[in-house]
Parts: sequence; C-alpha cells; structure tokens
Amino acid sequence: MPRAYGKLFGDSYTHAGLRALPEDARNLFRYLCTCTHSTAAGAYALSLEYLCLDLQWGIERVREGFRNLYPKPYATYEEGFQLVFLPGWWNQNPIENQNVAIHVSKLIQALPESATKAHAINSLAKYAASLPDKLGRKGEGKENVAKRILFEEFGDPSETLSIPLPEAFKTHPIPMPTKEPEPEPEPVVVRRLGEIGTQSELEAQSTRPAAVSANAKPPTEDFDPVRDQPAWMKRTA
Repeated sequence: MPRAYGKLFGDSYTHAGLRALPEDARNLFRYLCTCTHSTAAGAYALSLEYLCLDLQWGIERVREGFRNLYPKPYATYEEGFQLVFLPGWWNQNPIENQNVAIHVSKLIQALPESATKAHAINSLAKYAASLPDKLGRKGEGKENVAKRILFEEFGDPSETLSIPLPEAFKTHPIPMPTKEPEPEPEPVVVRRLGEIGTQSELEAQSTRPAAVSANAKPPTEDFDPVRDQPAWMKRTA
C-alpha cells in the first residue's frame, strides 16, 4: 500500500546546501522524500519509469538531477536494483516508538542484497546508537525499547563500509547501437518489350544462351524479315 504522505521539514527550502543546488535537483530531492513510493526507512525501490511519469520529466533530466544530488550526498540511486537511498533520512524522520522501529527493520531487511541495503543498515545503526538508553528529558524514564530493537537487529554501526555508496549516472548514457539500414531494393526496369526484372537479373539473362527449339532452322544469310515473315502476319490487300 503506498504512503499517504511523507515528511518534509521547512528548512528544506532554506538549507544552504540545498539552495546551492540546481532547481531540478531540489525538486527531485523533495519528491524522493514525499512520493507515494517512499517508505519509512528512507530506502526503497523506485523505477525510473515511475519517476519520469510522476514528475513528467525526460529520462536524461532525471539522471542529471541524481548526478547533482550525489556529491553531498542528498540521495543516491542504484541502477542495478532500482533503489533510492536518502542518507540524511533520520535527521528529519526520527523513530518515535518501538512499533515504528519494528516496521523500519522489516522494510530494510526486505531490500535486496545490495550496496544500498548495506548503507541503509549502517545509517540506521548509527542513528540507533545516538538514541538515549532511556526515555524522558533526563534519561531517567523507561527503557528506550526502540533502541534495543534496532541494536538487536543491526548491531553496532561501522565507521567505514568497504562498499561505496552507489553513484548512478556518473556520465551521460552510452547511446544504444543503431540498426544498420537495410539496402534499398534494386529498381525494376523494362529494357525491351517482354523483358521485365531488376538490372542484375536482366544482365544475367543476357549472358545465357538463347533457347532454341529442336525444329527451328538456322537463319540464312539472305533472310529478309519482311519477305520471310509468317503468312498470318502479312497484311492483306
């Protein structure tokens, strides 16, 4: 079931880093934070076709937006798995209780094994480590069950991961190979009455020996085509 809404804090319009980005990159980031395809985990599957359809953008415009979002990074896209990851997700979407912690854990574990999943787990583990052990203003209240659930699920965070963040669309896409044009058909020509065909066919025919009937007589040297024509071809007075 798609999300009904997503959080977007007001400082997304005044944040110095975001304001320095091109307008398309800013709009793409806000879309990724709030679109119906997103989840509470800040990492989710999203095909470029859906993204282009929602934003009414061309594919190259989307690629350029991700290229501008990556250096911080504000968002990444893993092309092989079609996965979006928002590294700063937990700064604006804190886990409020143990039920949310359980839900988020399931969402992340359901991701395919990928660089995105590895970084999503580590990001959540870092966030969990920053949570207080106990609730309350002075940390004297009940146990923070959400922290315990996340720690039991993901353990301690790693300072550095051997798998780099997926960087999509680093360069312009390689154009698809174009299909070689098929040769145009040879035009049909009429050389003489009764001889119809392509030029190569007519040339081949001209090199063949003419078919001779078994009863045909060889022409004589004094053959006259008018005088010796068949009787039925002669005009009558």
